[in-house]
Amino acid sequence: MPSDAIPEGAQPFVSGVTILPPSSNRVKDALINLNPIGEKPGLFKTWSQAQKHDIHAVMVKDVFRRAGLEYSAFPDAYVDCVAKCAATHVLGHNDWKKWDGRGEAKRMLLEMNELNVRRGTQWCLPAPLLVAIYITKTVRCVHDQEDEVSRLIDKHFLFHKLATSIVAYERGLKSIFLVTMPSSLADKSCNEESITAVEVPCKSTTIEQSLQSPRGGVSYFLSFLRTGHPA
Repeated sequence: MPSDAIPEGAQPFVSGVTILPPSSNRVKDALINLNPIGEKPGLFKTWSQAQKHDIHAVMVKDVFRRAGLEYSAFPDAYVDCVAKCAATHVLGHNDWKKWDGRGEAKRMLLEMNELNVRRGTQWCLPAPLLVAIYITKTVRCVHDQEDEVSRLIDKHFLFHKLATSIVAYERGLKSIFLVTMPSSLADKSCNEESITAVEVPCKSTTIEQSLQSPRGGVSYFLSFLRTGHPA
């Protein structure tokens, strides 16, 4: 069956986009609109654990790809990111303030902000939490820009540090970590147009990534989910 064909038993959902029936095992090939799931939580609750795991895994792989990384090269980060998506129910809400990971994110972001202000240092969230936040806000488009957590995410350019967070991740890391910049870049201001290299001490790795926001949104993800390639 072509990957864009409607599976038998699937229910039309939004303008041709479909949700798979619970019995289907074709999660990775289906056309799935992730945005309205929170509006009809019963749909998500009827899926099997295997189906939920498949969707979480595909989303995490896509985020790694957007960060310019192969998920297979970072197995610890990948496994824990998938687990974090499940634990925080990234598909279960359409209200940012009700998302299960928001409390943990707020605590770490406030700690990070205080250290940044007091010491003038750069810190980053552990990969599982940052990836779950990215999926919730950018892939699922669950937004609240007036929220303190959202403002701190933007203030510290955290979505631009996805690659840093993934490469630096050590299995089980549940705290923020220090990121140091090479001396050649230490005096340069951080903005959306600059290219910044960051040094991760625990890995002795230098990572170069653009501070231009990765292309996101549901249409991008749907294309990836359907064909295995971004739009």
